[in-house]
Amino acid sequence: PEAELGDFAPEPDWFLVEKSYVAGLSTHSGRRMLDAGEIVHFGFPSYDRVNCGIKMSAKKAASLLQIVRFSTKRAGEIGKLSPEWTKCLVPLVNSSKVKIQGKIVFPTMELSLMQDILLYVSFYIHKSVFTKGDNSSLSQLAPANVDYSDNPLHALFKLLKLRASIKADFTLDELTRKRPWNLRGDANGDDESTPIVGLETRRTAGQTFPEQAADEQAISEAALNKIIGTAEIYDLKEAEPPHTLVSVLKPYQKEALFWMSELEKGCIDDDESKNAIDPCFSAYTIADKRAPAVYINVFSGEATTKFPSLSKTTRGGILADAMGLGKTVMTIALILSNPRGEQSNYIERDIIRPVRGRDTRTCTSIPNIRGGTLIVCPMALLGQWKDELEAHSTPGAISVFVYYGGDRTGDLKLMAEHTVVLTTYGVLQSAHKADGSSAFHRIDWYRIVLDEAHTIKSPRTKAAQAAYMLSSQCRWCLTGTPLQE
Repeated sequence: PEAELGDFAPEPDWFLVEKSYVAGLSTHSGRRMLDAGEIVHFGFPSYDRVNCGIKMSAKKAASLLQIVRFSTKRAGEIGKLSPEWTKCLVPLVNSSKVKIQGKIVFPTMELSLMQDILLYVSFYIHKSVFTKGDNSSLSQLAPANVDYSDNPLHALFKLLKLRASIKADFTLDELTRKRPWNLRGDANGDDESTPIVGLETRRTAGQTFPEQAADEQAISEAALNKIIGTAEIYDLKEAEPPHTLVSVLKPYQKEALFWMSELEKGCIDDDESKNAIDPCFSAYTIADKRAPAVYINVFSGEATTKFPSLSKTTRGGILADAMGLGKTVMTIALILSNPRGEQSNYIERDIIRPVRGRDTRTCTSIPNIRGGTLIVCPMALLGQWKDELEAHSTPGAISVFVYYGGDRTGDLKLMAEHTVVLTTYGVLQSAHKADGSSAFHRIDWYRIVLDEAHTIKSPRTKAAQAAYMLSSQCRWCLTGTPLQE
């Protein structure tokens, strides 16, 4: 047969992201006629573990997902893409929102095994992901499980060397890069070596600190300032506690209640916050001028075409007061002031999660029931939280359900009708399933509170991944040690 040549027909439903040279490796040897400009066809693996009527093991199916083969009409299969391209392209193409087209760059008469084959590839995104007011299809481009690695769409943009028009203030690489702290303040003009006041004194006083584990995060002083340096811009007022709170709050606790309430509303009334992009997002412009900018959260992989305003995306935070200052009471006051989001701009949404079933791994929509507040804590504090909730609120103000031991239930409506559901990290971890079908993950909570949140400091632990997959409007971390050496 003759070589398949020519240009690709324009398709109005697909927007060009970028064109790039991509190196593949030949999987065959011998005489193979390849002409410059000859069209190649890509074969992407599916997530179905049944192939030609034969059910494969999960291990074999996973290994096949690492291979994207390409062929020509005349020569048949000739090679495969490199792993770095395969890793990001497989989930994107299987989402049916991304496609690629390619051609041979250099003519070839003879191939040897594992020979480089240069392709010129065009990358496209379907126009549906840019539908105004509906970003559900963009959320399907998120990774199918949380492994704290690059989101496939973000990884593709980096491979294509797309420059972000707006860069995230801090990136995954910055937070995971290992670097020693400079405790003595050696002056070399580098922000990363800024001395950390107090650590050297404490060390010389005879205290020792554990070594940083291989899977823990290190953060530079410069990145830390970006995170906490904006705290001083807020003019904190003293909020009046709800009438259902029987305790008397101290002035600083009333300020905390005001701060937490405003963050949950997503409306810190500050012009600078409204016009500023969320620091976790980067903005990209693709080659097709018909498409608007794409905003990607470089940590969670969330992608959207709506401008992620800092005042609208920040719902929750870290309450890191020292031990004994009343973090529990502040949180109870917050719950009583707004039990289920009645006083906030509760976002009605369809939760679309990446789901991996027994034989398939696809993105699907899970019906969610709206819940109140989920509090996750260590087992030793479970009874204390229940007692504190009841002691600091008027009778009948809130209903508390303890999901532990013999009191576990699969009745979602029963769990959702309570104001507060209490459970432990161990129970959450054991209930977590890859397909998101656990009772906790099938409820769209208004608020999630993680007590002793440093428990999930290592993102690769099962407890941390179970917490990441929870769905909620607002998220709070309570800890007296937000930064640990």
